[in-house]
Amino acid sequence: MTSRTSLFNTGIFKSTLKRNLWGSVLYAVLIFMSTTLVALFSIDTDDEWYKISRSGVSLILSEQYLLLPMVMAFVVPSIVALLVYRYVHSKKASVFVHSLPVSRTANYISTVLAALTLMAAPIVLNGLIMAVLSCTVYGEFFTLASCFVWMGMNLATVFMMFSVASISAMLTGNSFATVAINGLFHSVVLILTGSFSTLMSTFLYGFSNESAREILHKAQEWNMIYFMAEAADNMNRKSAETFGWGIFLWLMALSAVFYVLAYCLYRKRRMETAEDIAAFACLNPIYKYVLTFLTALGTFGLLSQQIYYHPMLPVTVTIILSFIVYFAIEMMLKKSLKVWNKWKGYGAFLAAFAGLMCFVVFTSFFGYETRVPETQEVEKVAIYEYYYQDEKPWLSDSEIIECAVETQKKLTEKSRIVDFPGQKQGYFSGINIRYMLKNGQEIIRRYDVTENELFEINEELYKSETYKKRTLELFAAEGKEIYEIYIAGHSMVIDDKEKAQELFAALKADVLALDYSEYSGGSWDADVNIEYVEQGQNEYDESRFGYANMSINSNFKNTMNWLRENGIDKQLFQYLGDSFCVMTFDKWKKASEYIEQKNQTTGATSAAYKRLNISDIPGIKVITFAEAMEGLCDFVLYTPVRKIPDKEISYYLCSVDAEGDIRIVASFYDDGADIMKYVK
Repeated sequence: MTSRTSLFNTGIFKSTLKRNLWGSVLYAVLIFMSTTLVALFSIDTDDEWYKISRSGVSLILSEQYLLLPMVMAFVVPSIVALLVYRYVHSKKASVFVHSLPVSRTANYISTVLAALTLMAAPIVLNGLIMAVLSCTVYGEFFTLASCFVWMGMNLATVFMMFSVASISAMLTGNSFATVAINGLFHSVVLILTGSFSTLMSTFLYGFSNESAREILHKAQEWNMIYFMAEAADNMNRKSAETFGWGIFLWLMALSAVFYVLAYCLYRKRRMETAEDIAAFACLNPIYKYVLTFLTALGTFGLLSQQIYYHPMLPVTVTIILSFIVYFAIEMMLKKSLKVWNKWKGYGAFLAAFAGLMCFVVFTSFFGYETRVPETQEVEKVAIYEYYYQDEKPWLSDSEIIECAVETQKKLTEKSRIVDFPGQKQGYFSGINIRYMLKNGQEIIRRYDVTENELFEINEELYKSETYKKRTLELFAAEGKEIYEIYIAGHSMVIDDKEKAQELFAALKADVLALDYSEYSGGSWDADVNIEYVEQGQNEYDESRFGYANMSINSNFKNTMNWLRENGIDKQLFQYLGDSFCVMTFDKWKKASEYIEQKNQTTGATSAAYKRLNISDIPGIKVITFAEAMEGLCDFVLYTPVRKIPDKEISYYLCSVDAEGDIRIVASFYDDGADIMKYVK
């Protein structure tokens, strides 16, 4: 008989393998069906283009063949933990196992090794099968080394995930609680960072969503599931050099610590706690308050944006859900419904949580909201409207730095937003300001701004050609081979490379010459998509193409001249319509007054309003589109009848300049509700 001082028990090891062998076989079959078999039948070894397009990429490490095995490697350890640690969740199993002449140390080590063997064997078996296949014609699609990388990543994932499942199993005597604790271990940091980031985005003036993303990204880097999924993608798309070996080794070391902690907990826990929610009495308040706090924080964070419109909704829902969770956990811990005498504990929690939320809502986080760096402290700045996922548009120009600092000063002078219904009405967009200080510190802010404020900011920034080149998408194509230019909505494609380069040059000249008001406003606009070729890419790789999108309008003179010279302008303007009238300025003014009067006398409702016809305006001559362009009239009125949400634009009132470009100066609707002025 094995000594109680032994560190390993063969009988426990074999018994665990035998009882759960069916699961290991099922796991092996699932991996084989989702990876090995798919590779055998989906890769066409005779398709030459397939070989070329996939050259240098190991398909076994691609998403198609790695996704399902990795998902199973995340899930299977949690299921295995429920099976092999049955003796801490069932009183009968606990009595039986602990009556055997085996020490707890030997029992734990033997069980862990048996569980890891059950999960590792299917991975190794399938990895070896793929390794053999790599020595055949399939070697053109995946290498021997990639098969072992695939194997190693799945084994590492299983090792990490089972460590968390093991410590979760030892913290409770209930199988359902094991699953919940296991999930919390992987998500608690993400829940905390995500909830606080959402709260700060709502209540902390100037807090940037980019800060929230960076906080979440840092939290995700140390999350086992996210790290391994990201690592698998990096190994396929890039190289082993991009693999985060530092974080990986720390996570492996942390997993080893979890195995040791699980062992220590197992040594200390009593048999009688099997089937109890908490394996130790000291865990009762921890479970209760931690889960209640996460529920309250997650709920209030998720609903915090609603405080602008329904102030009491987040508060009410948070109180209701936290109340339910608090007393539900109390009932499960006490195994009784008579827990209402614990209302004082809930009241204390609610008071503490309310205090924390008041700190978040009504303080400025020690000057966070009002801090503006001095110009001489700033090394470079990035100021932009839209989110940049990768490289930020950093600029070290003194005038841009000064503009950013002055802009922030003006925005922070506004009264702090303590968010109540209607407080954010009138806000149009947001401006991001990101400083890199000379001391290496980075400051990130984002402010909601009105349309007028955004216009004023951009008007200053667009005076700098450097700023335009760093922020406008058009310049991503500069120096690249322009493959084609497509004017969206008008089915016009310029695919002649020489002409495409000419048009691109015209677009650049216009963008650099126009101020912001001219760049952003005109009588019409059209979306232009520029497709260019990235240098040094595989000829068959679709990712070698880059795309730049922008809008053009009637102020783009060089572009319009190029379109005229190449006979494209008539296609572009064809959508304007055919029904026009010629007006001098005086007649336009009379027409505008007539329209306004007509709108006021018809009830201003869609049902009561009769469509105004051009012929109803005295002294107006109706002409065609072609005649309007040839005559270069002062003002025109036309009826494109375009749909917009809940309204139908009936007429546009436009001006035509000496070059024939059309500028919208007013529009009005069927319901006669308003006349929109676009005069710059």
